[in-house]
Amino acid sequence: MVYYQNKDKDGEIQGFDEAFFFIAVSSITGLSSDIEPDTWFTRSVVLFVMFIGIFWLPPRVSEMLSLWQDRSPWPSNFEAETNQSHVLVIGDLEYTTLFEFLREFFCEDHGVRTVNTVVVVMSEKSPGKEVSELLGDPAYVNRVKFVLGSPTSFKQLGDVEAEAALAIFLLSSKAAGDNAAKEDAAKVMIALAVRKYLKGHGDAKRPVPIYAQVLLPETTLHLEYLADHVICVEELRLGLLARSVMVPGFASLLQLLTASIPNNTTDPLIRVAGRYKQEWLAEYARSMSHEIYATRVSSIFNGVKFQKAAQVIFQRTGATLFAIRVPDRSEGADPDDGRIMLNPAGY
Repeated sequence: MVYYQNKDKDGEIQGFDEAFFFIAVSSITGLSSDIEPDTWFTRSVVLFVMFIGIFWLPPRVSEMLSLWQDRSPWPSNFEAETNQSHVLVIGDLEYTTLFEFLREFFCEDHGVRTVNTVVVVMSEKSPGKEVSELLGDPAYVNRVKFVLGSPTSFKQLGDVEAEAALAIFLLSSKAAGDNAAKEDAAKVMIALAVRKYLKGHGDAKRPVPIYAQVLLPETTLHLEYLADHVICVEELRLGLLARSVMVPGFASLLQLLTASIPNNTTDPLIRVAGRYKQEWLAEYARSMSHEIYATRVSSIFNGVKFQKAAQVIFQRTGATLFAIRVPDRSEGADPDDGRIMLNPAGY
């Protein structure tokens, strides 16, 4: 229409190509300019660029935005700072599991050893909303690092410096339910990969201990030679229930002895119990701060009877010595192996 309107006039548009260019530019940009391409080639280039921008560029931009949105915000590696130690926690952890682990690990009762220790959490899945909020907590934001990666990959184990870790924890999901066998099978494969990686990249003089948590009792047999310490959740739970039937209160006793509860938690309970004259509650609150620790006995106790050593330790420190481990001194034995004796009165 523009071409027929201007072809017999002495106007600006004198050809069909000029009319086509004018319509394309004005319909797309809505602008006109005194500076415009004056040859068919330059006009073809402008039209090509414009149609590329219309039909080709938007889908590509959409793909780029989609890739950017799908990009994980979690890092895939960890680099420890100078003089900074770390432990590696592997598993698809729920909020309660990770919260209890961090609360116990960073408890002030453990002294200054964990102050400069970073907990590196490694998982193949991105954390959920609750776990993300926990990782962003001011108490853990600089002490806990989440790494998205596969613990069965040697490269990604190297990215988190597994060979330099103080310890490696393999934690299972307690909410596995009917998938407990599948969850344990995954832990066995992870333990196998980690053990093989440490054998090829670790320091033989400083072995990295592996602590594994499983759900089914039969899985402990598969991890006997892969992990240094194995705990079966179901076996422990049922054992405590059975023992509590014979010894009421045993489960509570063991729970309090194995959990770290600082004095700033027990002291308010003791004051409240004293205010309301609840002696039993005050005694219970005081016992909550009691914990079990393994420590090396000083050489001054060499040749001293167990009863005398326990008496001296209690009088000087208030601690109760109730068991000792006698190392196996046979040739070729592991120095960490030995017998544990509970209250050996005549030893």
